Amino acid sequence: MQRLSVLAAAAALILSALACNLFGGAQATEEPTEEPTAEVTPEPSATPTTFIVAPTLDPDATSQPLMTETPFPEEEGDDNGGEGDGSAAPTPLPDPTQIDPTGDEDGGTDEGDGGPVVPSTDPGVLLNPDVGEPGDPITVRGVNLEPGTRITLHWGAVDGSTGGEFDAVTVDEDGEFELFTDVPPASAWPGGSPQELDRIQLRAIYDDNGNYYFANYTFVNRVDPGEPILDFNNPVQPYAITVPNGWSWAWPDEDEEAIDVSFSGPGGGDGFIETFNTTNTSSIVAQVMADRAPGLSYDVSDIDDPNYNGVEATASNGRYFRFVVANGQTFAMSFVNDEGFNAFEILNTFRLTGQ
Repeated sequence: MQRLSVLAAAAALILSALACNLFGGAQATEEPTEEPTAEVTPEPSATPTTFIVAPTLDPDATSQPLMTETPFPEEEGDDNGGEGDGSAAPTPLPDPTQIDPTGDEDGGTDEGDGGPVVPSTDPGVLLNPDVGEPGDPITVRGVNLEPGTRITLHWGAVDGSTGGEFDAVTVDEDGEFELFTDVPPASAWPGGSPQELDRIQLRAIYDDNGNYYFANYTFVNRVDPGEPILDFNNPVQPYAITVPNGWSWAWPDEDEEAIDVSFSGPGGGDGFIETFNTTNTSSIVAQVMADRAPGLSYDVSDIDDPNYNGVEATASNGRYFRFVVANGQTFAMSFVNDEGFNAFEILNTFRLTGQ
């Protein structure tokens, strides 16, 4: 029994030796267990890298970023192959433009520079109005002339000779003059019997050599023959007058005799006819001008029209008044059309009805 125990122990030793050789020649020993860490240890030859997860970031452990010289890349050249100028940054917007609704302080000229148009400083003469019919009254005005110059006025053909003198004026200290006159009647126009759009020329001779300033007047019938018109027949007073379509008339309710009739046009035109039971035109003119053109000076002359008897007056603002005398009465009247001109096309339709 003792021998068998020895043999068994020997066999156990042999098996133990074989096991040691099989697993590396060392008997495994149990090491103590360690907690895992979040840090990885690199190989000795590698640069150590530390991974830090925010928000545990330590501000002092980071470096400030480096600023480049310019936030924009340099140009490499333009589309035409030229050298770049290094200005690849966006082009700044220009300063806003100030829009002055009243124009610039220095004003502009009439040469199209974008500024407000200012009156010309050239010397010359102006007609107001410069269109209408033969025989119509107009205002002649000289501007920017040599003070003290004597001016003689003439009518003539636009491309023809100068007619005889019909008036003369002296330029005032402001270089201006103004007078009221009538356009020559049709029979006195160059060639006689003028047609619509024919012209006649006013000439202002200013020296002994016959040099002159001029302005043209164009024959225009302001009432379109095809335009609808309205006849106003005064229900009490013996007259009628024709006005353009769209005009209206009225008189005060207390005016049972329809003595003072007012007219108005859709575009701002206006007029009146006031009846006086006297032929004393001097007092009537003074009264009407004080009421209808207060504070304005005016010029009075006889009506230069064979169809009417009486006088006419033109205020300093150019408005024309006519005073027709007939059958012991005087009819004072004045009309301005929607364009702001003296409406002779209406005035000339005034007619007595014999009532």
